[in-house]
Amino acid sequence: MNSDSAQAVARGSLRWYWNRMRVMNPLELPYRAVTAAGSMKDKTLERLGMLTPTPRKTCVFPQPWLPCATELPALDPEPYLREADAIAAGQIACVDGGSIELGHPSDWSAAVRTTPLTPRLDDVRFQMELHRHGHLVRLAQAWRLSGNEKYLMALLEQLESWLAQCLYPRGVAWSSALDAGLRLLNWSIVWQLVRAGQDESFVPEALGKRWLASVYVHARFVRQNRSRYSSANNHLLGELIGLIAAEATWPLWPDVQRWGVAARREFAVEALKQTHEDGVNREQASWYQSFVFELLATFVRIERAGGRHIDPRVLSRMNSMARFVAAMRDSGGHLSHHGDADHARALCVDPGPCEPYGRLIALAVDLGVAPELAPLIDSASAVSPWLLGGTPTPAGTSLAQRQAARSLLPRGFPQGGYHLLGSHFGEPDEVLMTMDTGALGYLSIAAHGHADALSLRLSVGGQPVLVDRGTYAYNAQPGWRHFFRSTLAHNTVCVDDTDQSAYGGPFLWTRHAAAHLDSFTSDETSGHVTAWHDGYGALPRPLVHRRRVEWRGAAQRFVVSDALQTNGPHKVAIAWHFDPQCELEVIDDVVQVRAPGALLRLRMADTAHTGRWQLHRGDADSKLGWHSPGFGVRIPAPSLVWRTRISGTTTLSTQIEIQFNQGRT
Repeated sequence: MNSDSAQAVARGSLRWYWNRMRVMNPLELPYRAVTAAGSMKDKTLERLGMLTPTPRKTCVFPQPWLPCATELPALDPEPYLREADAIAAGQIACVDGGSIELGHPSDWSAAVRTTPLTPRLDDVRFQMELHRHGHLVRLAQAWRLSGNEKYLMALLEQLESWLAQCLYPRGVAWSSALDAGLRLLNWSIVWQLVRAGQDESFVPEALGKRWLASVYVHARFVRQNRSRYSSANNHLLGELIGLIAAEATWPLWPDVQRWGVAARREFAVEALKQTHEDGVNREQASWYQSFVFELLATFVRIERAGGRHIDPRVLSRMNSMARFVAAMRDSGGHLSHHGDADHARALCVDPGPCEPYGRLIALAVDLGVAPELAPLIDSASAVSPWLLGGTPTPAGTSLAQRQAARSLLPRGFPQGGYHLLGSHFGEPDEVLMTMDTGALGYLSIAAHGHADALSLRLSVGGQPVLVDRGTYAYNAQPGWRHFFRSTLAHNTVCVDDTDQSAYGGPFLWTRHAAAHLDSFTSDETSGHVTAWHDGYGALPRPLVHRRRVEWRGAAQRFVVSDALQTNGPHKVAIAWHFDPQCELEVIDDVVQVRAPGALLRLRMADTAHTGRWQLHRGDADSKLGWHSPGFGVRIPAPSLVWRTRISGTTTLSTQIEIQFNQGRT
């Protein structure tokens, strides 16, 4: 790196620190100072060999909280063994569909991500996922299912090498209390699977002592470094569940028991705080809706196994979360992501790619928190047999039963800010549009929110048409990180090439646009949503964007009216981002969209207003025309932008007409 580059990096870092401090609570800086002092003390104790107390020798380990830990479920072991074979050879599956080369024997510091799908993306997020140890669960499952000791030996080798190479508190393995908390959760599952029905001889004595000592260090590290104040989002819930799992699995130290009891109380409070009563997670990110629900499900499993009372408000909030997801899914089982999605799992008990939203519904039914959603479960979203705790998941429901269950779900979620328009929800000829009138994100940094106020998503016949562009990256390639979070990357109006909210860093917004709902109605035949936001009030010539979306069922048409209230000139871009399966053609002033099973036409209703369509697909300069179906993956997809200039208050209207292919209706 030359001196100019180094100075640029330094300036960027200083700017980030300044932005980060600007959004902190006045009490947050003292808290972080105390936390840092505690960490320094722990590092000193670790060097002196005084950090870990001796565990109790007479402790009786609790019964496993994981269902099926003692009696294995009846299932096909082949998918588990196939993944375990790769893991034993040092190939760890990655969230982008590629893998991390851990090697054999394992070398955790030299692990390199490789993927056949996309050019390599050096994002630390992949390394962090590796150090959460979810893949060790697969080795434990394979050993229990097959009895083949090669899986147990691979598990012990990787565990021993990690303990030897990833010493506290150095390296990426100890960069996040969330990762340490999830590592405790995965260790708890591994411990239950390999220890159930046996004595402790499955682990060599020396390794067992080091493992238990590390459990204590983990619990202390998580307790000392919990996410607080502006960082107290899903990370805090994951950290607390790690402490709860540690206490439920290894009650060998009074400290761990005390921390676990306190964590259970705090978890229940945070579960209610982080999700609206209508079921929308306050981070405004659909993937984290699923991630948080899995943490809640784990909490419920542990508490029920211990015979403890669960606050009924927590169970009610889980019901609302499941109902929100069920309402947002289209008839094909798709849920267009909003906000960040890094494709992480809290519960790593299933092989293969994760379809989180169907599994969320199935898990809610199995836990008994949303039994009314049972007809909406299909074979692709059945709850994992490793998590079953009682009544088997219902299956084989008729179309009429599914439609009846779907009709009982809300069409509006006013607290979370999502509103549904369309007809025939849950049926083959479904038209489902959602409009976002919610907050930017959670707390002062809104870490996982996108600048997507008043954005739209559309599914036709169970197939996505208008979609959010996804996430792609967190820490690598900051330009792409910013773009995928930007206003122009969403189906809304971008003014003067400016985001609605002020971008301050990869997980930081320094100014938040506020959206406000004016009115909403929706039924089978018609409906509308009218809302506005103040995100462009900071421009030199302030502008208010008010959007009204009308659904006219008889005509199979949406009318989107964007009123831009201002007293000066502005550049305006109305963006429409399409699923990669869609094909677009611009014919004069009409855009034809060929989607799976349907033909759509977009036209500007006011053709007298000067403007033009611009079609993008894989544009490297503007970054338009790219879609991220999974973390770390970026593929070309059509994006359509209507660009114009206005000199004062103006209303621009877009019509979207839908025609199903023959045989669909």
